[in-house]
Amino acid sequence: MKKLKSILKVTGKVILSILLAILLFLGSAYLIGKQDFGSPGMLTPELSKVAFVNVNVIPMDSNYVLSNHTVLIESGIIKGIYSEAPNLNGYEIIDGKGQYLMPGLMDAHAHIFDRSDLALDLSQGVTTVRNMMGFPMHLRWKEQVENSEYPGAILFTSSPTLNMGEDTGGPFHKVLANQEEAKAAVNEAKQLGYDFIKIYDGLSKEVFEAIMEEAHKTNMRVAGHPPRSVDLNTLSTSGLTSIEHAEEVFQGLMNYKYSKEKVDSIAKILAKRQVYVTPSLIIYHYIKETSVKGQAFLDSIPQDYINPLIRFIGNKQLGDFVNASEESAGYNTRKDNALSEILRIFHENQVPLLLGTDHGPNLTVAGFILHREIEMWKKNDIPDYDILRAGTINVADALGVANRLGTIAINKEAQLILLKDNPLADARNTQQLSGVFHNARWYNEDGLKALEEAGKDKSSTFSTLGRFLEHLIKK
Repeated sequence: MKKLKSILKVTGKVILSILLAILLFLGSAYLIGKQDFGSPGMLTPELSKVAFVNVNVIPMDSNYVLSNHTVLIESGIIKGIYSEAPNLNGYEIIDGKGQYLMPGLMDAHAHIFDRSDLALDLSQGVTTVRNMMGFPMHLRWKEQVENSEYPGAILFTSSPTLNMGEDTGGPFHKVLANQEEAKAAVNEAKQLGYDFIKIYDGLSKEVFEAIMEEAHKTNMRVAGHPPRSVDLNTLSTSGLTSIEHAEEVFQGLMNYKYSKEKVDSIAKILAKRQVYVTPSLIIYHYIKETSVKGQAFLDSIPQDYINPLIRFIGNKQLGDFVNASEESAGYNTRKDNALSEILRIFHENQVPLLLGTDHGPNLTVAGFILHREIEMWKKNDIPDYDILRAGTINVADALGVANRLGTIAINKEAQLILLKDNPLADARNTQQLSGVFHNARWYNEDGLKALEEAGKDKSSTFSTLGRFLEHLIKK
């Protein structure tokens, strides 16, 4: 008996020591995660008065070019657009040399898990990001960009994802029990400074309607996965800003029963009610590519651009498809084609579209991935202007900031990209960057390289775990 007591005593001490070690680890991670170390500085000076001369301006309010114009900017705001150059005394001159000036691109659906992704986005001409699963860290990063403390894309962030039921995205969703909790969650998100509400497919009809009612009262927009319990007519008349993913149209609105006729029927309703849709084809295309090409596809991705923890998760996500059976690869190929067809049918029916990537999962690289999405739209014969519109003014409108962003116009913010070739002739020309003007700073080609380097400076797994823990505690 004494021996047993001794063993139990020692075992208890070991267990206690392990628990204390875990608590110390988690506590340290939590405290470290709340700190944002390693800012590269702003990389380039702020310019109070700038004149872009000899540029072909693409305002993006319609499909046209203003040839050989001058654009005047003061304190980051567009003050003049001229066919003949005015007096430029006191202005910093940027000679466009006949290149093309357009609004910066916007990623309408991203999951930013590392602050440096915002610098990487900016290095690729993505000046604004709509983050679709809000954590406390996003509120800090948003302020840091706004206050010129960190060089990165403007960040608009959703609330924590609101959901209910069994399929709740692991521990990261905010799980609701009833309508009262739903209304409280909307008000809390508003008070904390989140820009809009993110919903998910497990919501009941009653809770969905409570969210929409409270969001309307508090002037909060709502976007996300269409709840499976809510019919299309209710969804489309609810004031929902956008439905996310062509895949969710297939899985949710079509209940996995695909037909062109059903897609056309859904498209006509969404077009009539002007509900935005973010197809985000590229995220599932990565699954198809892995299924077909295996490890060779994963090896083609520049994984050093991805946060180490997210990289680990991404390899786990796609790893299941590396040795896919012929049957599985065939299914994924057919589904990939079906999602592309949804995009084409929606476009033909004039459903308003948003250009977004679902960046975050599946080893996607910030900034670069938006250009892969553009390539997919181009491959599906979406007109170049419509692709660009989906990645500029449409996103600004969906965010409720079309008065500030999305076009080149007097008194709007100068969030601009300078391109070597005309993107209206080929939207893929957005990859031919000469520079980015963002938050009153000009990043020439050297500046873009510096942004890209800053974008590769990822947080540690330890810090990222701490930020996830902070979200779990506060959501």
